[in-house]
Amino acid sequence: MLAALLFCDQARSWETDRWMCADGTPVPAHKVRLVSAATDVEWELADAIRGESGQAAVAGALLQLADGTDAAVLRLRLRQAFLPNGVPGVAVAERPAAFAAVYRKLALPGLDADSAARAEVMLAQLEQARP
Repeated sequence: MLAALLFCDQARSWETDRWMCADGTPVPAHKVRLVSAATDVEWELADAIRGESGQAAVAGALLQLADGTDAAVLRLRLRQAFLPNGVPGVAVAERPAAFAAVYRKLALPGLDADSAARAEVMLAQLEQARP
């Protein structure tokens, strides 16, 4: 769910009256139901994680890689890091590095070798986005 929300552009979706991705393309039909069912809390977490749009797509791709790991623990830790006390707790410029740190600690160890190698490339992209 969270990965799909990170790919979405909520403002553009309201303008076009259909779910749109950050890259301007419509959300694939098989994900529309998932995105439509997202709760306010899930949207708040996605918004708190989202940095620049390209960085949100990288974070979404990383979450898709981690789908087979303990996703509930990862989501909980992301919520603790990005929404402490229910309000955004990480400055926009720091979000990519903060996401990478949580992901490295909780998701990366559970990935198979191929997925871990792909994740390392994406994590490096987020870590290079530091201010």
